[in-house]
Amino acid sequence: MPAASAQPPEPAAAACPYCGWPDGEPAPAVVSEHRTARGLTVWTRCWCGSLQVRQLTAAGIRVSARGRPAEPRPAASARPERAQDVGSCRLGPS
Repeated sequence: MPAASAQPPEPAAAACPYCGWPDGEPAPAVVSEHRTARGLTVWTRCWCGSLQVRQLTAAGIRVSARGRPAEPRPAASARPERAQDVGSCRLGPS
């Protein structure tokens, strides 16, 4: 009978839950980056548009926060043409 393995199974590779882009791969757009005592904090946009906070340290890359992709904007024809057409915005005397 073989002995049980003492090592835990390797975790699945982390990836964006919205588009599947691997967290270990470079992000397509860097929004800003800031040096910290532990390394570098980088705000990026994923391929799907999700805003991410990536921590780059000697241990590697870790996505510490992730937003949802932005909702698509309505078509230009669906937008009000004038500020007066917006219900909560009244211009001039009532």
